[in-house]
Amino acid sequence: MTSTTINPHGHTSQEKAVVNKTQHLTTASWATRRDEKRNRIESVQPWMRGPILAPEKIVDALELLLKRGDRVVLEGDNQKQADFLSLVGAG
Repeated sequence: MTSTTINPHGHTSQEKAVVNKTQHLTTASWATRRDEKRNRIESVQPWMRGPILAPEKIVDALELLLKRGDRVVLEGDNQKQADFLSLVGAG
């Protein structure tokens, strides 16, 4: 036989456990994304010259930075960027 208690906020002990578990998972998800982004950026740091990426390392950098399932968005007048990415990606 299980006993259920109701706390002052009107939640049962079982409901509170579910709420806490959900909040914890949400927090972990955001930290995971932030950590993954930081790790990807740090992986190309050796090829950087200040804020500039060495041109001969663009393919290597894209292979490290982009993972399967990532979405790439080009904004503004992006035909030059699209042409460039298609050339280096096909090479």
